[in-house]
Amino acid sequence: MIIEYVQITKKNTRFSCEFKDRTHIFSVKNTQGKTTLIRFIIYGLGFNVPITHDIKGGGYVVKLFVRIKGQSFELIRKGNNVEVKTDSIQGSRQFPISDNNYTLLSFLFGCENKNIFSNILGTFYIDQESGWLVFNRGKIIKGQEFDIDQLVYSLCRLDETVFHQRKVVEREIAYNTRILNQFASQPALYEYSMKEKELDTEIVQLQQSIAGIQDQLDHHRRVRKSFEALIHKNNELWKLIDSLHLNISYKGEIFELKGEHIYSFNETKGYHTAKISQENIIITKLTDELESKKNKLREMIADRSLDAVLYNKGVRKAVKIDREASESNLGILKAHKKVLQDEIDRKVSDESYKDLLNSKLIEFSEAMGVDHLLNRSKLIFDNDFDKITGTEKQKLILAYRCACLVVMSDYLGVRLPLIIDSISRETDKDSIDSMLSFFSQKIPDHQLIISTIVDIEDMHRVDITYPLLKEFNVNEGNQRIC
Repeated sequence: MIIEYVQITKKNTRFSCEFKDRTHIFSVKNTQGKTTLIRFIIYGLGFNVPITHDIKGGGYVVKLFVRIKGQSFELIRKGNNVEVKTDSIQGSRQFPISDNNYTLLSFLFGCENKNIFSNILGTFYIDQESGWLVFNRGKIIKGQEFDIDQLVYSLCRLDETVFHQRKVVEREIAYNTRILNQFASQPALYEYSMKEKELDTEIVQLQQSIAGIQDQLDHHRRVRKSFEALIHKNNELWKLIDSLHLNISYKGEIFELKGEHIYSFNETKGYHTAKISQENIIITKLTDELESKKNKLREMIADRSLDAVLYNKGVRKAVKIDREASESNLGILKAHKKVLQDEIDRKVSDESYKDLLNSKLIEFSEAMGVDHLLNRSKLIFDNDFDKITGTEKQKLILAYRCACLVVMSDYLGVRLPLIIDSISRETDKDSIDSMLSFFSQKIPDHQLIISTIVDIEDMHRVDITYPLLKEFNVNEGNQRIC
């Protein structure tokens, strides 16, 4: 896979950049330390990632040209939709983007094992802010996780349900832990409820009523959203069908297939629209009722002049923390999580892809001169790097990443690029030279894209100053900077 060209547009601003092929190293030097260009490339590939703290990707149109297995693709990202153009299909294909991005990546790589893409970003993208430090069980970039166990599961086509169950259990553990932390941080709440007067009964009842209305309001909003989603999906489907210009032959005559030819299509759309209108009426009524009760609650609290000292102690409105229930829940949840983790550990321990990943890790660690840091009992499944610091950690993590990069590339039959975001001044010249030598010797067929704020000799480099996007004259066309 070769990234050839990227163009980023928003209203009267445009930026474009042409990349060298895989025999060259591309270095983006941003004097402000921003990594906007690299983030836009990842965004253009269909991943929902933050661009920077100042730029929202949804407001831009990103065109990305890539070459995969000798075939050229043009990807046009607008918000949460990617349009793909290629010579092998007539017109274009539309792909709605979700957090997993399975459908688009499956089409691009020609792979039916969609589970494999849940961890693919972690095999070819490294973000120094987190990627050097967190490798095989953590966040690669905001909202994008990487789990080496799950990767091995996917490679071996095992059922990934256990990982989804583990996430649910982990969320419940975090929730109950927060409850106990809240209890520990607010002893005055317990003291007030047990030793001093109770809150006014009318206030408590009104709060319960407000909570009930809020639940109803949330339910009807979800119902409305579901019907809006159905209309959107149907519209997108018929846009796609219209773009294909399908024809129907009937009694010797040719008719172009249109949405109006489908029995009950308009009736169904009308039904969905009517349901949305009905839900809007209910939502408006509940919203008004909720606001009315909140106003009454504020008046009641003001009328009763609740003691300001109680607020300072941390008393909350009608909040009761059940410490015993949370402690019991935590015990059950942690025990269940251990059962799930034991199942994961057992299955990945006997799979052949583990051996392949381990062999590549050892080979790459030896080439980087950090094989003495390996935990030989865990190897690719290790995640304890706290005792390793500095450039040695960067080299070791790079060996881990490249092991996954090579194995994933062999699985897909596609040489994935290696993208390193933000090599900073913490990486000294000797370490950079060692890394570049490693790339040229061990993964010479993979395109390498590096974003850096330090000078690296003998590299194809582009200097980018903030802001990345500037005003341009539409009459002059698109100006390339590299």
